[in-house]
Amino acid sequence: INNFLDGSTNNPTPVSVLFDRIKDRPFGIKTGLAPILFTAAYMAYQDEIALFEEGRFSPTMTQELLERVLREPKNISVQRIRMSGMNAALFQQYADLVKAGGGQQPTNPLSMVRPFAKFFSSLPSYSKRTAHLTSEARALRVAFASAKSPSHMLFSAFPEALGVAIDTDHDQPEHSNAFGYKLKLAIRELGSAYPNLLTQMRQKLASALHANADGSLAALRIHLRERYNGLASFTVDTEGLKAFLGRITDSAGTDDGWLEGVLSFLGRKPADKWSDEDVPVVEYRLSELAQRVLDLERLRLAHKGQSSAGTENIDAIILRVISAKDGEQERLIYTSQSRMKVLNDAIHRLREVLTSVEGPDLRLLAISTLASEELQSNIAHDQKRSKKKNG
Repeated sequence: INNFLDGSTNNPTPVSVLFDRIKDRPFGIKTGLAPILFTAAYMAYQDEIALFEEGRFSPTMTQELLERVLREPKNISVQRIRMSGMNAALFQQYADLVKAGGGQQPTNPLSMVRPFAKFFSSLPSYSKRTAHLTSEARALRVAFASAKSPSHMLFSAFPEALGVAIDTDHDQPEHSNAFGYKLKLAIRELGSAYPNLLTQMRQKLASALHANADGSLAALRIHLRERYNGLASFTVDTEGLKAFLGRITDSAGTDDGWLEGVLSFLGRKPADKWSDEDVPVVEYRLSELAQRVLDLERLRLAHKGQSSAGTENIDAIILRVISAKDGEQERLIYTSQSRMKVLNDAIHRLREVLTSVEGPDLRLLAISTLASEELQSNIAHDQKRSKKKNG
């Protein structure tokens, strides 16, 4: 087995080659024992043995990978990695970064590459795909995904990705120091990509709902819960608005979990799986739902204020007309049984006129045109009255 590993130093060799050798003469090992012997050898030499599955480097031997070794040994390859001849100054840059991240002092390329492999593998899907990174961070991400071996990753792919020329046979402290600095920045940027997305969306959520965008997440959650709690009873839209209100006023779980829950609802999938294309779609949906929440809040306040002023049951309506020509016009209108009684005859006559118009679109166009004209007239009247009052 040791001779087989020594023969793999230049190129990864399939495990099936080892199995065939130890099953043949003079060893004659039974088929069932071969994987056991291979696993024992891997445990003994794991700091020197790199694993590859279908040509792709795998940093650790997992239970799933071991099962695939048993089923398809020809798809799993190994390569013995030696430390000799490698740039000591560059190695030290990696070692310092690993130790700064809380890891132990690495002693060989494999013990060094595993923390990086763990870091890249644990990145959220968003961080693995987003283009909102510097060119160095994006190049480093590609270099990890396409690395042919641990040595190639550390001493060739990573330096090339960060634009630093490294002589692997000679120490070049200036180049190694420059590389270490760039590597640290790129790793930090990749690690903060998803948290930055959450911060950005927290601020947009706060702004859309008229809360303090610069406050803490905990403060935002408390503010939204206190301000909008009970508002869901003013809508029958269970799939959209009511569900959104339920999430922003939810008091269960952690603050981080709460925010990710709200964003997952808006994006219709977990936020850590978003792509860059999902973000503007989520922002649009947030803007739309937030406006409806604010409208509901106005209706609730209006209803509460009018109801406290008298005994009659008062309801409130927001009439809004939006057009490319005139923009947005709106007015808060109060309705009650007494008002509707006065309007019954007028509504009946208007309905008779509208029924003579052919097609629902034309009828709605007639209604919206009249509403827009009436709103403009009311706005002009209010402005005139306000000017007279202040003048």
